[in-house]
Amino acid sequence: MAEEGNGLGDHEGTGADSTKKDNTNSQFAVIGKAIHKFIESTYASLAGLGSVGRLLLVVLAGIVGAVALLWIVDKLVFYYLARSYVDQVASVFDLNKYLANALVLLTFLAAAFLARYIWSVSKQKRRIGIAGVAALLIGHSLVLWYGTRTSYFDRAGNAIKCYVLSRDGKVTYGERPGIDPATGRLCRPVTAEMLERLKEYETGKRPQGITESNPTFFDPRTGEPIVWYYKDKDNTIQIFDLMGFHPDTGEELTPITKDVVGQWKVQSDQRSQRVPKLVDPEKYVFFDPRNGNPHAWYWVDTNGRYEFYDSPGFQPQTGDKLQIVTREVIEEWKDKQKNPTAPMRAPNKVDITADTVFFDPVTGNPRLWYWRRDSGEYEFFDGPGFHPQNGETLKPFTKDSLTQYKLEIEERAKQLKAEQDRIEAEQKARQEAEEKRQLEEQQREEAEQKRRQEELQRATDAARRCDELAANPTDAHRVGDGVPYASLKPVAADAADACEMAVKQNPNEPRFQYQLGRALELAGDGAVHIQNRQRAMTIHQSLVNIGYAAACDNLGSLYRWDKKDIAKATAIFRLGAQLGDTDSMVSLADMIGDNEVVPTGPDETPLELYKRAAELGNPNGIRAYQAALANAQNMQQQQVQQIQRQQLMLQFMGSVLRNIH
Repeated sequence: MAEEGNGLGDHEGTGADSTKKDNTNSQFAVIGKAIHKFIESTYASLAGLGSVGRLLLVVLAGIVGAVALLWIVDKLVFYYLARSYVDQVASVFDLNKYLANALVLLTFLAAAFLARYIWSVSKQKRRIGIAGVAALLIGHSLVLWYGTRTSYFDRAGNAIKCYVLSRDGKVTYGERPGIDPATGRLCRPVTAEMLERLKEYETGKRPQGITESNPTFFDPRTGEPIVWYYKDKDNTIQIFDLMGFHPDTGEELTPITKDVVGQWKVQSDQRSQRVPKLVDPEKYVFFDPRNGNPHAWYWVDTNGRYEFYDSPGFQPQTGDKLQIVTREVIEEWKDKQKNPTAPMRAPNKVDITADTVFFDPVTGNPRLWYWRRDSGEYEFFDGPGFHPQNGETLKPFTKDSLTQYKLEIEERAKQLKAEQDRIEAEQKARQEAEEKRQLEEQQREEAEQKRRQEELQRATDAARRCDELAANPTDAHRVGDGVPYASLKPVAADAADACEMAVKQNPNEPRFQYQLGRALELAGDGAVHIQNRQRAMTIHQSLVNIGYAAACDNLGSLYRWDKKDIAKATAIFRLGAQLGDTDSMVSLADMIGDNEVVPTGPDETPLELYKRAAELGNPNGIRAYQAALANAQNMQQQQVQQIQRQQLMLQFMGSVLRNIH
């Protein structure tokens, strides 16, 4: 029965599908007939128009198509023109790409709207359209000028400023390299290396003559000249360490070039007497093969040991004058070489290896000579003679010396092992102290967070929203967890509104004033953004005046980045560090690490500042301190590895000496 039911159902379903398909085919047939009828009627109408009518109809269709195409091209041109202009502005002001896209659309709509007025039959609308498009073009150029008026380089690193020095210590910056029409002097392009030295010049530093014999003329990183020169009427070249004017003649100094460097070196060689260099008599040619003239000088010590030099002068250890070489001297030196008791040549320094031979295997005579420092370290040489640095007589390495050397190696190995154990113990103690500090800090932070959450629940809606949106995570007076700058920036405007209301409701609570200033630093665009940051600076200044520690880092950062006042920013960061603000400690440490500030003492090093900030729970301070600590531990580990290598070398030396003994 089940199979019969299924068969009946399948049969009924198949019939319904067939009926539905027939209906669909009927509908398509009707539509096809209608289309065919429309085409026939249209063709009949065109045939009735005649050739002239059809031609007019084709021309009319072409005009309509051309107008539509022109409209599309016009809008595309305006769009890509708007994008080109906005891309330039976004590059100058470092705008977010989404904001740049919004500005593209806004500029395109404004340009398209104004362009529509240009083709209007109304004279007033045409004036409005032309004036509007001109205002957009002029405004674009003015915005670019405003954004680059204080910049020295573009995004590609190319110089967009040139400089001219004045005799009163000022630097004038121009827009186009070339001859400055006001002074008649060359306006030279500003480079990164040159900008640093220009700032030094503006602060009162003046060029000083370079007296060293082998100075660095060009920056090894960029290849730019870092030396300036002056050439007098006798073509004598003087070199200086900074741009400016010659202290005697008042003429402007010129950046050094490769050709001038070569001329200066030739001049320097001619002025200075050449220092005689020790030569190997086995390889050196004593006489000129063309004319037989000698071009070597010699000195003989009291033991009959000869030293030969390539130029006249004086023996560096004794001060004795060097004598010109003669054929008789060469013959005498050769005779001395045949005498094994006298040193035949200058001894060479030897590094002890597994292949080093201490004693002659046939005669038992020593193969090495040594000199010992006051600290007990040995230096080995391959022949008798004198130490090249101090002139002391080298001693032969005897069996007694070998025994003493072996004992000292064993003692040194013990000292190295003790030093390694001490370093490892210090590392372990430091690690345990750090783990304990982190645990205590975690417990303190959990208790502090609980207190802030309770206080946050008791606050008003405006105050609660201000705390939620704008509190600084490192502010000791915050309520709640706080938000970093990255999270505050998208909601800066809302945070500023909430904090404005919170300040009105709680005029005596500096926390809300601080959070208002923090939100204003990021709120607004363009001129509004600049006004907000100026207002934020005023708020932070008033808070710093009453000792609100967290405001020090914000105020110092505004002075550092907006005002470019490094000295003022440094003073504020130091005040914040004294008040216990961890952000100020980290900012001051960063400036010292970037060589913008000189530390006042051992307590103001980056490592100590990061450590203080970390101990007070600052996340950035913790990361920076851990990185610095890891670096210090890595250096200690390298020191341990070096000690281990020394131990291996000492063990190797001991085994070599035991085999010899």
